[in-house]
Amino acid sequence: MSSSPTSSAPGRQLAPAQQVGPITGTSAHQRDRRNITLAVVLCAQLMIVLDMTVVNIALPSMASGLHLSATSLSWVLNAYALTFGGLLLLGGRAGDILGRRQAFMAGLAIFTLASLAGGLATSSALLLAARAVQGAGGAIASPAVLAAIVGSFPEGRERVRALSIFTAVTMGGSLEVDDGATIDGDVSRIGGSFHAGSAAHIGGESRDEKGFKVSVSDDDEDDEDSAKAKSAAAATVHREAASHVTHFLKEVGTTLTESSLLFVFGAVLLALATKRMDSLKVEVASRPMRSFALGVVGSLVGLVALVVLCITIIGIPLAFIGVMGAVVAVYGSITAVLTTVGQALLGHKTTNPYVHLAAGCLLLFIGGSIPILGGFVVTAVVLTSIGALVATRAAGFVPPRVRVTPTDPYRSAPG
Repeated sequence: MSSSPTSSAPGRQLAPAQQVGPITGTSAHQRDRRNITLAVVLCAQLMIVLDMTVVNIALPSMASGLHLSATSLSWVLNAYALTFGGLLLLGGRAGDILGRRQAFMAGLAIFTLASLAGGLATSSALLLAARAVQGAGGAIASPAVLAAIVGSFPEGRERVRALSIFTAVTMGGSLEVDDGATIDGDVSRIGGSFHAGSAAHIGGESRDEKGFKVSVSDDDEDDEDSAKAKSAAAATVHREAASHVTHFLKEVGTTLTESSLLFVFGAVLLALATKRMDSLKVEVASRPMRSFALGVVGSLVGLVALVVLCITIIGIPLAFIGVMGAVVAVYGSITAVLTTVGQALLGHKTTNPYVHLAAGCLLLFIGGSIPILGGFVVTAVVLTSIGALVATRAAGFVPPRVRVTPTDPYRSAPG
């Protein structure tokens, strides 16, 4: 009876030995999956990072093919950088809510489709819009890349290695230390190149990805002509950047001044023409789409009337007076529209119409400063204000028509 399985010593020793194989195989499989995940997300991250600067190569072709000005060329770069940097935190939050896998796939899909639209763009507006959408897709996918690396690799040597590769991909593969700069400690690199000036101080040693010591002057130094060319190119870039910044600040200052004057004009109208402003606000709040449609029709009718008046010499003064009055009326109606918008946002906080007007002017300032979309925002506000004037008969300045009831011819006259 000694052959019983329960009493066999070798039988009890086989169970642990049979479990060793599957555990080792599973660990190897997980390691392979982590490496594949790392390769995929790093490729996507490299594509997102490169798309911010690699477009510089195609700028001359874009300028000639799409007839882009220097300002539009700068926005080809800025549209991507602004949306990418501005939406990065929201992209990370989207990854927390939707999950890093879903956020990564969604961001990558948006980025790819926007890249296709940018490549097929036939106008500057479509190109800039595609670049902005590209930045939004990159902002959604990029935080998910780092979250996938941290979540896939266990804490320790493997995670440090993965993060090091991620940093190398994100920050680039080359490092240049100028003359007079100092690095305390050792320098390790993974691929790329390392340049150090003759007067640069490296406190430690420089080693490559295999751990071998290398010289900090692997590559030959640029000759004098190349250095002068780089200096001239950098100076040109700095001058262009300064010019773009100055132009942008001037535009912001002009828009801010216009918004401030609009607020002052609206405040005067709210104080002196309260009932007329209330009639405009009621019309915009109750039927905004009707006001917009009437604004489109009213603008066309007003343009035709202006052309008809300008045909004759006598009509030119009347056209001039009508245009001046229409401009004042439209600006007043714009302040009513902005007050209505501010009331819709802050009505639950305060009933002060001046606060509502200030909020509306601030939103118009922000919306009008957005490239491409700003023009649509301002146009929508202007057309809605014109429609409100048409619907309220110039806020009550034009009296309504009096309908005369026709008399009955068969009714006998009073005796």
